[in-house]
Amino acid sequence: MSDLLGKSDFDFFGEHARNAYEDEQQIIRTKQPLINQVEQEDKKDGHVSYVSTTKLPLRNHEGQVIGTFGISRDVSRLVMMEKELEQCKEKLHLANEKNPNNQQSPKISM
Repeated sequence: MSDLLGKSDFDFFGEHARNAYEDEQQIIRTKQPLINQVEQEDKKDGHVSYVSTTKLPLRNHEGQVIGTFGISRDVSRLVMMEKELEQCKEKLHLANEKNPNNQQSPKISM
């Protein structure tokens, strides 16, 4: 535990920490929440994941903004499915362009 003292998110999360810090500063300045922002997270081991993040201003009993709080959930599977769907749509579009007379479409492997 002592090796964690005096460290910040920047020491552990790199670029992601900078983006998160900027988001949090904007929330403090504007007093407006950030709702369901999808963010890509690049891990040090090369793994890529996606999270949906919601952050809100944290207020004291007088209503003054004193910080932020939030929650993130893993949406990697959803993002990958959306990318696959876009690829399928593109394949279908290209197949339809090759068949302008609306003849029977070739089978498309999806």
